[in-house]
Amino acid sequence: MTHNISGKAEKKKKHNGIRSQGGFSALEVLISVCILIPIMAGAMHMFSEGVNQHASEQESIEANQDASAGFNLMTTEIAQAGSHGDKSTTIQQNIIGSTGAQAVSVASSDGFCIGDFIQGINNAGDLETVEIVGVGSNTINAVFLNDYVVGDKIRLFAMPYLDGVLPPTATVANGATPVTTLRFFGDIYGDGNLYYVEYAYDSQNAQITRSMTPFSQTYKEPAVPLITGLQPSATPFFLHTNDQNVITSITVSFTVENQRGLSPTAEEIALSSKITIPSVVAASNLLKEILLYGGVNHLPPIPQRISFYTSI
Repeated sequence: MTHNISGKAEKKKKHNGIRSQGGFSALEVLISVCILIPIMAGAMHMFSEGVNQHASEQESIEANQDASAGFNLMTTEIAQAGSHGDKSTTIQQNIIGSTGAQAVSVASSDGFCIGDFIQGINNAGDLETVEIVGVGSNTINAVFLNDYVVGDKIRLFAMPYLDGVLPPTATVANGATPVTTLRFFGDIYGDGNLYYVEYAYDSQNAQITRSMTPFSQTYKEPAVPLITGLQPSATPFFLHTNDQNVITSITVSFTVENQRGLSPTAEEIALSSKITIPSVVAASNLLKEILLYGGVNHLPPIPQRISFYTSI
């Protein structure tokens, strides 16, 4: 009897050992899977939401960076309005001085405009200051009293433009005029070449566009979007005049909306700056001194090329 009990215990022990080594039963695996599926689904949902949140935040950050970059470009270019870089070239033909204007061939006429006062220096060291009355393709038309030979120098010690920011039809001294389109010109890149720049507020597409055209072109560059996602605004530009009714500073102010993450509301970024225009301020001060103390006004007029660009 004792032997039989021992045998049963041994069989039970062996049976338990086989089950332990064989792993989980099908029922146990099925129960485990049923438990894990909703857990994994929840984890995947959370992961997906995290990825979407990150992507949305990255898009918002990039949009903010683009708006800030566009705003910084605007403030930099506006500050260069009215600037006029020095230029020099050489005469490419022998000429005899005359009291009448004559077109003189030069190495390059880029950067020279009607109304500029230039200095001619001949091989004898004689110097004269003359006013340009015409500019062609590598020609300058002016009254040269001295004789010149090939290689003699012509230099432009440029004066700033008083109307570097083109005024709208109505401005008043010491006033602020709102506009939706900002037009200005100058030596924007500091390379001695003049550019016409135009910023326009496009309310229909909630954006500010930019067009920049070098004076060497006979056509105007098309406008392209610079800053998008703007809040509706009456105008993003204010032109500030001094006591001479000269536009010496500009306020640029607008708000950009960006969707941030999964938030139901958009993030707003307000950008605003009042930009003083050094070249125009200098021109205005020079004019004030000329009017007060007398002297020759060598400030250049608005280049004729501007009327062509603004008419398009």
